[in-house]
Formats: sequence, C-alpha cells, structure tokens
Amino acid sequence: MRHLKTTYHPSFKDFDDPKIFHRDTVRAIITNNEEILLIYTERYNDYTFPGGGIEEGEDIEKSLHREIKEETGANNVSIVAEFGE
Repeated sequence: MRHLKTTYHPSFKDFDDPKIFHRDTVRAIITNNEEILLIYTERYNDYTFPGGGIEEGEDIEKSLHREIKEETGANNVSIVAEFGE
C-alpha cells in the first residue's frame, strides 16, 4: 500500500527532538451510493475515515476488520479494493 499522510499530534512542538513514535495504521473508505462514512473524534474535533493502529504481528486486513468493528459495530465487511502502498 502507498503512504498517504504523515500526521503529528497537536501537542507535538519540538521537531528537533529525536524521540519519534512511528505507528502503522489502516483506514477504510466506506461508501453507500454517493455517501461516505466518516467518524467524528471529539478529542481532535475532526472527522476521519474509520480505522486505527495495526497491532504488533497483526495482519493488515485483520487489523482493518477489527478497527471497522470497533468503531462502527459492522460485521461481515468485505474489502473490495486496496488504496495505497
């Protein structure tokens, strides 16, 4: 899959500090005809695609299914295409 975005936590201020935390994540673009599902995060006051961090040793596809279930409650989700690297 292709790398799409690098994000920094809003509290991160010191770009010269060598302590960098790297976290691989997965996101799902879920559509229903012309509608796209977004999840609102009160902590950051924003909307994003459902998804989250890949746990150590976890397969990307299993991670995506787990995150979709955690955030939306959806079961029996089919991945129809990949986007990214």
